Amino acid sequence: MKYDLIIDFEMCNVVGKMRKKAGGMRNEIIQIGAVMLNDKHHIIDEFSAYAKPEFGHLDKFIKELTGITEEDLNSAKSLRIVLQQFMEWIGDRKARVISWSDNDYQQLKYEMRVKKIKNHKIQDLFDDWVDFQKSFDKMLHLNRQYGLEDAMKIGRVQPLGRQHNGLCDAYNTARLYAKVYKQPAFRLELEPIVEYDEKVEHLTYKIGDIFTPELLARLELLPSAEDENETEIKEESTWTLRRKLYKRIKGAEAATDENWSKYLFGIEMRKVDYRDKIKSFFMQSSSQS
Repeated sequence: MKYDLIIDFEMCNVVGKMRKKAGGMRNEIIQIGAVMLNDKHHIIDEFSAYAKPEFGHLDKFIKELTGITEEDLNSAKSLRIVLQQFMEWIGDRKARVISWSDNDYQQLKYEMRVKKIKNHKIQDLFDDWVDFQKSFDKMLHLNRQYGLEDAMKIGRVQPLGRQHNGLCDAYNTARLYAKVYKQPAFRLELEPIVEYDEKVEHLTYKIGDIFTPELLARLELLPSAEDENETEIKEESTWTLRRKLYKRIKGAEAATDENWSKYLFGIEMRKVDYRDKIKSFFMQSSSQS
């Protein structure tokens, strides 16, 4: 069996004299998050580890963006060791790497060259690495690239967990990936966009120029902005109360951003499995009748 390995890196900035010392490298990996999908697009395993930067600096912006702290990095291992741990986690499983854009691919290759890290198993990953952002845009014939957050809105996949956390972003990318390739009907949902594009072809618009959340809302592929905001507020309030209760029962460590995200993802995956079982049951019943 060949697995799909969804990967996401978080990085800090390399500035000033340290950039010259780092061979011109502008960013440095400080977290590797990854999830493993089986042939049914179910998440079966996960990996998350911080990497101590050699050249970069964890500034205020990156702290607020990722939630990563100085304490997280002070106790972290070097990227060389973290990559060894990562490859041990993959083990003998044959995996195709999936990432949103090729930024992580380029960063890892460049950083390994700067730090003189050699690993033939990682080279195998480079040889079978897929840019899911490019595939997503190509599938929908889009003229411009979308960020993960916007792509999830287009795919009507509600983001879970903290954005810009490596493991959470890997989970969310995996959920969008599974929907795209597990549900053929997803493409049919976009037919109104294609039809609209054909009507304005004489204006030389491209589908990427008109494929906006506002347009999707008008075509009823997405809720309106007001409805979406109200839903998000209600969901956030509900999950905040549940998180407080979960913290009291399980303890403070269980309710950290990362562990709470794992809990939410676990709930979602059980729902997916449950729907799959129901679908399989009815398919078997119809084939027997």
